[in-house]
Amino acid sequence: MTADELRALAEQVMALTGDLEHNKLDVQCEVALFKAGRIYTAVRANAAGTKVVYSQASGAPDVTCWAQAWTVAHRRASTAAALLARAGQVQP
Repeated sequence: MTADELRALAEQVMALTGDLEHNKLDVQCEVALFKAGRIYTAVRANAAGTKVVYSQASGAPDVTCWAQAWTVAHRRASTAAALLARAGQVQP
């Protein structure tokens, strides 16, 4: 994602109201904040945008999961801050 896209996503997260999380935004946040590691090398949203699909370094079949609850009310500020921090790390 570009820095502008990350900033826009952070704004969407902060604009949410109510206590419930928003699944499609959770998926976008999960993809945006993903860091490759030894086990999972990449992540993407599924075709419907409702789950995340992780690619495994071992070449094993992809793993499909629900995203973390990035947008639940008590996590919104920290999620937005993480997105903005990532935006600052993106090369123009």
